[in-house]
Amino acid sequence: MFTLGRRLLLSRLLLASIIIIIAGSVLRESTSQTPSVTTTTTTTIEWTLLRTFLVTAYNAVEYQTDDTPCISASGMNICETDELICACPREFDFGTEFKINKKVYNCQDRLHIQYNDRIDLLMHTMKEAKEFGIQEMEVFIIK
Repeated sequence: MFTLGRRLLLSRLLLASIIIIIAGSVLRESTSQTPSVTTTTTTTIEWTLLRTFLVTAYNAVEYQTDDTPCISASGMNICETDELICACPREFDFGTEFKINKKVYNCQDRLHIQYNDRIDLLMHTMKEAKEFGIQEMEVFIIK
């Protein structure tokens, strides 16, 4: 079988292997157990009634806008966003958020000056815009 010298060498190799395995598992545990901090902040947005507006709908197409229908008055590409977009009167800054019919719209566009007293909601399809039509609606703004 093995001589005493070989047994001693094999024992040391086995012991060294066990130490390496234990050290590796301790190291993995210590790095995987790094405490993580999860914070939850609840922000309540208070909406206040702005007034009743005549609300219309539009599509990002040339004959309803201009020759760059996807680029809004604010410079945003409204064809490549998931946000609900509206065109709002000039008294409001771009980025102003309005709550209309329980949905929040972001003002990124303008209407022609003659329609500056209404809000125009961007719709993805002509069918949606036609079905929406023209409505008088309460419009809310963040307090």
